[in-house]
Amino acid sequence: RERYGPDSGYARIRKLEEPGFVLDLAAAFARVGLPATARVLALGVNTGDELALLAERVPGLADHGTLVGVDHSAGALAVARARFPAPRHRFAVADLADLGALDLGRFELVIALGTLQSPGVDDRAVLRRVVQDHLAATGAIILGLPNCRYLDGELQHGARMKNFREPELGLVVKDLAFYRKYLQQHARQVFVTGQHYLLVTAVPTAPAR
Repeated sequence: RERYGPDSGYARIRKLEEPGFVLDLAAAFARVGLPATARVLALGVNTGDELALLAERVPGLADHGTLVGVDHSAGALAVARARFPAPRHRFAVADLADLGALDLGRFELVIALGTLQSPGVDDRAVLRRVVQDHLAATGAIILGLPNCRYLDGELQHGARMKNFREPELGLVVKDLAFYRKYLQQHARQVFVTGQHYLLVTAVPTAPAR
């Protein structure tokens, strides 16, 4: 059974039923301001919850845009394909280290929610590859760093670490600092928002007048 497949314990998590998560992510989508014809890449897309919310917030995106999702769970991607059956949309079973072999092209928005912090993922290498090879010149990025955990399906704020009674934010802060600096170096204005998921939203820097 797939660890993150539709029959796994992970499938019990319903992010779109968490008001705080929905409001924070919807605000990030509004900050990006996508057109209905945009190309969107979701890394670690699983069953496509973030794409469903995005399509709801950007009228016409599911009909006129292109949604591409990458995940290692074939079962989860089968659910995502059923949600977005149009031929223009694409869902690929692949490891994030193999993005270069997928011939993905460039995108107006790249989303990775709770993906870069997954075990075995080199988050720095994936982010560099995305920016250099898959982000359009005027493209935006939304990265979600989990600052929560689920126990028996219940959301709890703060990521606990072994031998710590309270949440320890050292690793999260380190990742945030790297992402922010790297994206600023690539002509992006960066916003850090959210609570249960800390969202790093990077949009093109406005040209100087």
